[in-house]
Amino acid sequence: MLRSIKYSAEYLDSSEDHILNLIRKGELPAVNVGVGSQRRRLKISDEALNRFIAQRTIGAEQPAKPKRRSMPQTQKEWV
Repeated sequence: MLRSIKYSAEYLDSSEDHILNLIRKGELPAVNVGVGSQRRRLKISDEALNRFIAQRTIGAEQPAKPKRRSMPQTQKEWV
């Protein structure tokens, strides 16, 4: 089912502007159901919302990211 930007924002407990920014950045796919290029009307599928949530979920089922190593500190001697 296709959902409105408003519904998607409420579902994700976010703002409509945030949802539009995610769409612009390509992080959340949307479908343009408007007529012509001047009447853009975006909808988001349930599958896209669920995929987005799964990608953003933090938990044990996702492999942990490797920790960054800090650069070794070298001591400089003043001559």
